[in-house]
Amino acid sequence: FCNKTDYDKYNQEIKIPLPMWSIYINGHGLIRKQIVGLTLDMFKELLHFLDTQINCKLFVYDSCYAAGLNTELLYRDSISAISRTYSFPIVTSALTDSVVRARLKIDGLLRPKLSTFISYSLFLNEATKEGVIDFKSVIIPISIAYDKEFREKEPRYVWPNMPQVKLPGLEWFTILDLDKETASIGNLLTQTRSPRLPLNIVQFFKIDPKIVLIYANNIPFELIMNGNNLQGVISMVPGDALHIINKVNSITKNKNQLLDCFMSLKNLLAKKIFKIKELNNLKDVIVYNGPVEDAINTDAIAFYYDDNKKLMVKEYDKHPRISSIADQIRLTKIKQFVTNIESKQKPKQFTAYLIEQALLMRWLKEKQGITSKRNLGERKTISLESPVYEYKKPWYKRFIQIIEKESPELKK
Repeated sequence: FCNKTDYDKYNQEIKIPLPMWSIYINGHGLIRKQIVGLTLDMFKELLHFLDTQINCKLFVYDSCYAAGLNTELLYRDSISAISRTYSFPIVTSALTDSVVRARLKIDGLLRPKLSTFISYSLFLNEATKEGVIDFKSVIIPISIAYDKEFREKEPRYVWPNMPQVKLPGLEWFTILDLDKETASIGNLLTQTRSPRLPLNIVQFFKIDPKIVLIYANNIPFELIMNGNNLQGVISMVPGDALHIINKVNSITKNKNQLLDCFMSLKNLLAKKIFKIKELNNLKDVIVYNGPVEDAINTDAIAFYYDDNKKLMVKEYDKHPRISSIADQIRLTKIKQFVTNIESKQKPKQFTAYLIEQALLMRWLKEKQGITSKRNLGERKTISLESPVYEYKKPWYKRFIQIIEKESPELKK
């Protein structure tokens, strides 16, 4: 590449316009180690080069494990916990800590038998157009997640290929949900909604989603999943994750179909575990979706107690069975995973809560002239020792009202 310095040097004599680059890269990935064939450190150097040495209009990469934990390791500073931002949009063709399916296509006459879902020439035509990027037109030619033939042949591989975009100046990735197929349940929703108030997914989000994305570790209220399209419930917490859900109910899916939704991903290299107190009248459900460990020997398995208090086992797309000794060993191993994940998640949750509280109060002081929670209807000063309790307080409800009125973008 001729970098910006080269152009500055020679443009004193010859006026050459600085080009805008749209770049697509594809290669192998491995969790905690590499993306598109580059080590994580090399990939960081690539991002720095694109940001500082050339004019990058768009950067798209397609690789296994290009989301989830690898995203955290790539973009989040290990000391300050602040995510790095860049001057150009970044698109990853991955949803979480899983493999993706790449389909190579050579446009032209050389190897027509390799031609499948992907069209690089159409991608380049759209990506190099002048003006604002139309992400739908750019992504569809290179994303097999939106190919009808692929969806019919390999539905369990579709959702790991769901692309995400990190816009210029923003710290986070956003799902490129081009067909309105997803619903997301995050921490703000779970911590501000009353545990006594069930959440009807279809009614609340006003769509019948194919996948429900879970960002929150704890969901204290009931989830009602009465949609006809639901295919998966997917953990969006990077790396190993534990989700504790109070209750899940559905009148459109039986218990086996609903359990399969929580085991919808294949070839995960991070453990995703769901502890559900009740699911369609099943009690004490534990669902494991993750790597095939030696003691587990499957990537998707669920345990629950039936009406006769017998421990039952169900693997993905199979009928339930009474647990064997081998199954009980599996369950013991999964419970060990639960203990390990719980010990790692708790400090992060509390730290994030304290940071959020500081940011909220700073915004109130700067924008509204409010200097304490007492001004928001609280009779006395509240300590920050109980995050869940704090969210129920009048000052927090008043804060949400102010945001809804004054700053919709901040609320978003």
